[in-house]
This record gives sequence, structure tokens and C-alpha cells, in this order.
Amino acid sequence: MALPITICDYVVVTGKTTNTDHAMTLAINEIPAKDYRWQSYSLPSNFIDDEQPASQLADRIITLLNTLWPSIEHRIADNEVYLLLPEFSGVDNPELQQLLQAIMRQFPALLRNQHCKVFPFGRASALMAFAAARARLTSQNSSKVWLVAVDSLAVISRLQAWLARQYFQPEAVASEAAIALCLTAANTGLINSLHAADANVAAVGANANSAQQDAALAHLFLHVAKSMKQQLAYIMLPDTGEPQLTSFWSEQYQQLHGVVNKQTQFEFPGYFTGELGAAGGLYRLLHMYLGFEQQRLTAPLLHCEIAERSYRAVSVFNYQSVVQ
Repeated sequence: MALPITICDYVVVTGKTTNTDHAMTLAINEIPAKDYRWQSYSLPSNFIDDEQPASQLADRIITLLNTLWPSIEHRIADNEVYLLLPEFSGVDNPELQQLLQAIMRQFPALLRNQHCKVFPFGRASALMAFAAARARLTSQNSSKVWLVAVDSLAVISRLQAWLARQYFQPEAVASEAAIALCLTAANTGLINSLHAADANVAAVGANANSAQQDAALAHLFLHVAKSMKQQLAYIMLPDTGEPQLTSFWSEQYQQLHGVVNKQTQFEFPGYFTGELGAAGGLYRLLHMYLGFEQQRLTAPLLHCEIAERSYRAVSVFNYQSVVQ
């Protein structure tokens, strides 16, 4: 039987909400959004400050990590860390390399452990990193693994892309976050009964492909339907109010035929948190864990993450609340 994985520690910064407990209530409460004025635009946002957007992604990532670092520096010392970042076209992408160099200069202790890994897959990073961490922990190769995610829309090129999207809706809140959580094997916690990830190869390095042609997500949903032996109680998705993101999964929803019914419920934390990018996937993973712990959510739960361009990931979770 699979060994449960528990979240034994976590720190969350979401925009102006720098208190972890308050940040986690955003998933069930209103976002502290305000109008962000930039050039001729005014858009709802929840950034950590009211400064003009950064010209370089690396600058904003460092700013966010600076807000998180004092709380985690001593906790993660010499531990295995998996760093979750925005989606890039490949590991040799120059912007990714520039970002990693900036992070290592500013925070040399963050990736000191030889087993540290980087997951530059956007929203899909969280489920991919969790699966990798689970493998390490259940094989007893490591006692703890920290997942650290950071992402922001407060960057000129990213804000331009956000505003230029054909289906941009004013209720979709632009935001940013830095999140760290610690995983360990335990007697109670998350049981990850299924995990799979895929990518739309033609879309790597390009704009997001059309929802109708999202072969990767169609394949993953079909894999879930064929593998499950019981109905899904919940499906958690990355929607934030941006119609294109919703269309990616809704166009492929029929592939889940046989494992969903009228009792299956949907969970959309992103409507409350705003768009957190790569950090959003980790936020939703933590939100799910706390929901199970507090008996607000029931299993089995399908967690689906959709990166902006290409990567998609799905995981089915159960929760073991008593020692077996």
C-alpha cells in the first residue's frame, strides 16, 4: 500500500497578503484586489506592492523570494528543495538560465543540496514535483523535500500578454505569489493513487494551442477514466476567470466519461486567489491538503493543472486520516 505523504510545514505569500493563515483563507474569501494602473490600462490585481512592473522576470522573482526567504531560510537549510518556476520552452532557454543564475547569486543556500531539482513547467510544476518528491520519500532516500514555487504577472512582457489575450475578462485578477511547503512520509496524509503528465509538443515555445486540439489533456483525462475504479468526488482545476484557460479542460471533459456523475463537485481556488502562475499549482495542492484535513473535501479528488503553453498534469488523491 502507498505510503501517505504529509505537509508538515508551509509558508505562503500571495500578493499583499503576507500572513500565511490569511493567505490560505483567500481560497474561500474575497481577493484583496485593487485597480492597478499601467500605461492606459486599469486592471484588477493583487501584487505585493504598487510599483511599476519589472522589465525582467528575474527581478520580480527575486523580489518575491525576498519576502519569503526570512521565514524559510533556517527551515530548509541543507534540505532537498524542488524549485517550481514559470513555464519555459526548454532547460536551455536563455531567460530560464538568467533567472536561475540570479536566484543562485541571491540565495546560494536555496539549491545547495545535490538532489535539488528545478521544475520550469508553470502551473503543471506542482503535481510533477509532488510526484518526484513522493518517489524520493517513499523509497526512503530522503526524509524531507521542500517544494518552493514563485511566479508573478508584475512583469512588462507578461502583463502585455495578459492584457492582449483575446478573451481577457476584467474579473480575472492578476497576482503573484511565493510559496514553500515541506513534504515528508507519514502514517496519515495524501495518497497519490495516480499521476501523469504530458505536453502538447507543437505548443512548446509557442502561444497556447487551441483547446480543441489539446491532445495532451485529452490523453490524460482518458487515462484517468480508464484507470479509475470509482467515481470522482471532486475535480480541482486552475480556472481564474480567464475563458481560454477554462476552455482547455472543458473541451476535453467528455474524456472523463464513466468516472464523473451528478455528485462530482468542482473546486476552483483560483477564482479567489487570482492568477498565481506556477505558484498557483502549489497553492491548490496545499488548499486540497488542508481541505482533506479539515474534512471540507472528500476523496477521490482529481487535481488537474494546465500550464500556459504546453504542459499538463493530473493526479488523483485520496486521504488517509487514521493509521492503518
